[in-house]
Amino acid sequence: MTQDALFNETDIFHRECLRFCFMDVIQAELNRIRHDWNRHNINKSRKNEHVPTGRPHMIYSDPERYNTRSYHRNINQVDINFLKQQFPFEFMEHGTLPDFVNLFHQMKPRLRMPRNATEGKALYLELLQLYNRYKDNL
Repeated sequence: MTQDALFNETDIFHRECLRFCFMDVIQAELNRIRHDWNRHNINKSRKNEHVPTGRPHMIYSDPERYNTRSYHRNINQVDINFLKQQFPFEFMEHGTLPDFVNLFHQMKPRLRMPRNATEGKALYLELLQLYNRYKDNL
């Protein structure tokens, strides 16, 4: 989209619009991949005898049962506090700054969130067109 001059990374409207139109689609795909991955079976490896066999979510939940160890790591509270200061929005609907979520709904009152990349691109282009039309009339 950058090559087609449809996305300008220095324009905050473009960045927030892109997040708004694609973040839920990307998250849904990541959730599907995680679901599929955690339920597939890891077979015994001929090349590496130290690789545990079984389903990933089971190995993660009960590592000792699969002759492996837990790789959980505690996170330092100082690091958490630092990140919270750097990124003050605990929840950003659709991965987008709240003012932009409101703006997009004002621009397109009966807005439906996209369910796939094709719908995401169509919504992005529509919002971008409305934005450009508004800028041209200033």
